[in-house]
Amino acid sequence: MWEYEPVMAQIIHAVKRGGRPDLLQSLAIPLAFHLRPLVQSSPVITWVPASPKGRRHRGFDQGRLLAKYVARELDLRSAPSLARSGRAQFGSNRTTRLEGPRLRIRPDWAQQSSPEEIVLIDDVITTGASMAAAASCLELHHRDTSIIGAALAMKP
Repeated sequence: MWEYEPVMAQIIHAVKRGGRPDLLQSLAIPLAFHLRPLVQSSPVITWVPASPKGRRHRGFDQGRLLAKYVARELDLRSAPSLARSGRAQFGSNRTTRLEGPRLRIRPDWAQQSSPEEIVLIDDVITTGASMAAAASCLELHHRDTSIIGAALAMKP
């Protein structure tokens, strides 16, 4: 959607560190607007899960909330697909970030039939490692499914 420049960085920081998850609802509207022409069928909206530490610290998973709001705007369903373990990407150096998070398909997701399309949501793409790891994990499980990645901001 946007470059991760000072204004967007402040907004994302307010969401993740300032206890303002309500801002995601407003940000979901333009994200859904840009996604609408890209979705071809009735996709499932899912997200790159936050690290366990980040989720505990904030009390919420920003990706989950953003996916929920985007799904609501598009009149689609959102569902958790991935489980994450290990360290957070936030605050790590570039080399560590490029390793990406440890992700696996959730058992409840694995029992569902493959959707025709998946929209994978994340808040910020810094190196692309989290989005790539999530997409790869989903692609291994859903070989014939189209995956569309979307994020609020991307670092140039």
